[in-house]
Amino acid sequence: MRVRGYRWRRPRSAGRNVEPVSDHGDRAHEEGDPLPAGTRVEVRNAFDGTWTTGFVIVELTGGGYRIERRSDGEQLPVTMPTESVRRERRRSMWWY
Repeated sequence: MRVRGYRWRRPRSAGRNVEPVSDHGDRAHEEGDPLPAGTRVEVRNAFDGTWTTGFVIVELTGGGYRIERRSDGEQLPVTMPTESVRRERRRSMWWY
């Protein structure tokens, strides 16, 4: 069954006044300003490259960040490199 006469149109405001979204994480700690202990962060999944929430920084070491899971308070067994950690982002959509 074909529906005729329907044509999707982009809203007029789409693309205006929108800041580009980068998937490179929070650049504050990449430019020499480290994230402090206690900061809620997202960690990049090494398997598929997605960002996972639910972590907090314990400390900054020479090799990266020591990370703790917020759910159970356990520290991850590896030190995460700084490029694999970014400040936790707030979701702006209430249904997401």
